[in-house]
Amino acid sequence: MNSFSSLNVGVDLLNQSRIKALINRRGLDRFSRWILTPHELSQLPSQTDPIPYLAVRWAVKEALYKACFPWYRLHWQQVSIVKGEGGQPLCVFEGGGPRWLQAKVSVSHEADLILAQALVFAPS
Repeated sequence: MNSFSSLNVGVDLLNQSRIKALINRRGLDRFSRWILTPHELSQLPSQTDPIPYLAVRWAVKEALYKACFPWYRLHWQQVSIVKGEGGQPLCVFEGGGPRWLQAKVSVSHEADLILAQALVFAPS
């Protein structure tokens, strides 16, 4: 059995209209470079609507931030959200991020709503 030195949960509920409004104010390129890592930028869909892709990453990173705070203040560029072999979201901490931290995330979509939940822990 594994033991963990810390454990916390973060949740974020996001309406995709919030992302649309932010893109309208900042522009797609500027907004994308602000919240995405270089790896995530390389995966940004160019032929389809980018809003769902951006909204999922926003919601997951917000849930991760809430789970890490106040022990660690996670920045947008310190974690990539990638698809696992089964399509599940995985977190890869990078860019000066807390490589000692591990996270499990879950995402649910319903119409324009995205719910993200993050469980963070540090193995002892």
